[in-house]
Amino acid sequence: MTKTESLEDYLKAIYTLSQEKKTVRAIDIAKHFSFSRPTVSVALKQYKNEGYITIDDYAIHLTDKGLEIALNVFERHEVLEQILMKLGVDKDTAHHDAHLLEHDLSDKSFEAIHKAAKKMLK
Repeated sequence: MTKTESLEDYLKAIYTLSQEKKTVRAIDIAKHFSFSRPTVSVALKQYKNEGYITIDDYAIHLTDKGLEIALNVFERHEVLEQILMKLGVDKDTAHHDAHLLEHDLSDKSFEAIHKAAKKMLK
């Protein structure tokens, strides 16, 4: 996994967890990924220093910069997963494959797929 993929995964996880919970803590992220708390703490410190998140006594928050990336990756995942399921792929496989594709697909290809998806998913 590249640094970019890891960053995108963490930011998307913080975003999705924040949609489910009032506050997102490091332990929530550790459970989400089945990672150790120290592993998550190291990554969060790095992402905080790079300006993607803020951390206070109670929770982890996405900065505007982090939220932009999280929303982009979240949208890619959702669109790709829906298309794969529409093509007959089972939900678990579609979820897994969408996760793989969300990181490596160019913006140009994703936009073409997204445009086609709007027609296909009507």
